[in-house]
Amino acid sequence: MQLIENSIKHAFEEYSQVLVKIEAKRLEDEIQIVYQDFGKGMDEQTVNQVFDPFYTTKRGRNVGLGMHIVYNQVVHILQGTIACESQINKGTRFTIKLPLTL
Repeated sequence: MQLIENSIKHAFEEYSQVLVKIEAKRLEDEIQIVYQDFGKGMDEQTVNQVFDPFYTTKRGRNVGLGMHIVYNQVVHILQGTIACESQINKGTRFTIKLPLTL
């Protein structure tokens, strides 16, 4: 839900249509989930800080904990990995890999 909420708040704030794609597949001993939005994208600095606590592009309107919470849930609770790729005007892609068993 946090990924979808972030897309709506940030990626599509200036767009009339919202398009996200979510794919999940099994890769040997893990599950891969790819979440992709087709919004405005992020610059390299934002991508590099997207999982930092309190980082936000909406100073004064947002506390900036959403993606930090996602990172902690994926990495620390579910023992997986999460990576972010983005290009301006082409959208953002998160690749999450989770082990089949903890």
